[in-house]
Amino acid sequence: KYNENIVLNTITPYTTVKKGDVVAKIEALAPLIREEEIDDILFRLSGNDNLLKLSPATGKKVLLIYPHLISDEKENQHFTSVVMKFITDMNGIGLEYGEEISCKYNQDDLTNSIYDAVGKNADVVVVLSPLNSSGKNCLAAKSITSVADNVFCYNLPKIGGSSLIIAQTKKCKIFSLPFGYDKISTSEIVKNIKQAIFTEFLNIGDFAHIQTPELETKEKISNEKANKLIIASSKKSTGQKASVGIVVLAAGQGRRSGANKLLVENNENIPMFMKAVNAAVASDAKPVFVVTGYRNDEMEQYLEKLDVNVLYNPAFASGIRTSINLGLRSVPSSCDGAILLPADMPYITETEINKLINKFDKTKEKQVCVLSNKGVKSNPVLWSKALYHKADIVPENAGMRAVFVEHADYTKQIEVKDKKKLVDVNLPSDVREFADN
Repeated sequence: KYNENIVLNTITPYTTVKKGDVVAKIEALAPLIREEEIDDILFRLSGNDNLLKLSPATGKKVLLIYPHLISDEKENQHFTSVVMKFITDMNGIGLEYGEEISCKYNQDDLTNSIYDAVGKNADVVVVLSPLNSSGKNCLAAKSITSVADNVFCYNLPKIGGSSLIIAQTKKCKIFSLPFGYDKISTSEIVKNIKQAIFTEFLNIGDFAHIQTPELETKEKISNEKANKLIIASSKKSTGQKASVGIVVLAAGQGRRSGANKLLVENNENIPMFMKAVNAAVASDAKPVFVVTGYRNDEMEQYLEKLDVNVLYNPAFASGIRTSINLGLRSVPSSCDGAILLPADMPYITETEINKLINKFDKTKEKQVCVLSNKGVKSNPVLWSKALYHKADIVPENAGMRAVFVEHADYTKQIEVKDKKKLVDVNLPSDVREFADN
């Protein structure tokens, strides 16, 4: 499966507009990105960085690389314009510009030039692009990848700035500027370059979810373009069933049970977490996300042949809240809501999950659906997307968390007669009972 890498720029929210104003621009970037690569990029949050960090503007040696494609006056003027804009944008942070390196725009020459620049003890290497390009398959990306220890950003969600590349060697940061750097708003680009320069250890998550930039000015649609617009039908969908995703939370260490309970197998040699995953896959909820963390490699061996999206949570030790945030932020916006299913519920089936979906009213903005037995609420819980920022699971031990009380007015309880279906495995005795089944 492939997902398109889509860029959407919009004007400032709540701006007055009238017929003919351009309110957004959308761009599909090539090449397409594999779904598993998106899973690896999404939400790589370490949780160890300070919220605010001050760094002195100490001198950093900068080398510029000019990969010439045509070597004519127009190209030279373009490079000059880009460099002057870059120097202006980076004024005041202590950059010291040294040698400038020219090379031909082919992979061998550009790769060798980057090697040379890094070998000259540069703190920052800046590659100027002679072409519009984006993604891992462009020539600049391939050259930088062959030199750098890690590449943290291959593109930026900004029209005209999509080919920004950010990489790092042990002692040097490497950047490839977008081709149109001198002609576009560079505030987001500059912010990320400065962040990379002054951050000792970069993380993919630092650049994976940059907020979509706004359009700088309003534009008018020409009559010629307006006549060619494809207008969507105004007819509303007659389908009543909601589109619901599901997030299986399988990242925990299972300390209360004395071991990683999620990998304990029953008599059929099925690990506990896979019982919940199989129920999710068999249900009407789509897509299915499985958040892993502790002993991730072992879990992925069971998941590799299933139609699920595996999300690794590097901050799993910080608590289940990090996994909830990771999972819900991965659910596509086309879903009306999402179910949070803890992976320590091995007796849940697709029947109970579908009951949640069937009771969910997609026409209501705020809504919570929760299973219960004799009035006692239990996981899993279905949250409308308007409430993702508040979404939580039912606690394992005591009463409901405050967030459930807050949304009680629009919470639906769906009764399940068989109490065992809602059992979550917590204690060593619970684990032994599962293993004997």
